[in-house]
Amino acid sequence: MLSMIRRILLVLVLAFLLYAVITNPDEAVDIGRAAWDLVRAGWSSLREHIDQLVAAVR
Repeated sequence: MLSMIRRILLVLVLAFLLYAVITNPDEAVDIGRAAWDLVRAGWSSLREHIDQLVAAVR
């Protein structure tokens, strides 16, 4: 039952993304870039945190 709900939600999200890209591609690109920048910033912060932990252990 849960996998069926997940599958339906995935299809709905993908359909919405496709609709957003088709109807307004410029804004979709801006949102994608902002999301990617957020992921990069989060990864960078996590890497810095781990580096600090490793330095503290040494």
